[in-house]
Amino acid sequence: MFGKKPSQKYVISSADVEAALAHINSMPQMARKVMPGKWGFKILEDMLLASLPAKAKSGDCFCLGPGLWGHIRPLEGDFQNHPNSEHRLQVVVSIRSVLTSLDNLIVLN
Repeated sequence: MFGKKPSQKYVISSADVEAALAHINSMPQMARKVMPGKWGFKILEDMLLASLPAKAKSGDCFCLGPGLWGHIRPLEGDFQNHPNSEHRLQVVVSIRSVLTSLDNLIVLN
């Protein structure tokens, strides 16, 4: 009851991992065009853990790598009937695959 609070558990979908690895492999600076599966996953996992905020909470966003962002969401947020008694948080990956041209910016205000 008064013990140490268990550490937060984070999950990521295999589809997000595959999409992030495909994005990284498509980068022009990649010496190899394809990272081997397990090695690529380990690199991505290390990038994710290094960039994850220390006390990440639902709604937090962070830069994961070039053109990759992580968004913290409650696991049940997208899966209404999924039990989440462990209160796990999921990392959802956003990918920006286009190059930004500083000559073609649009002012929004």
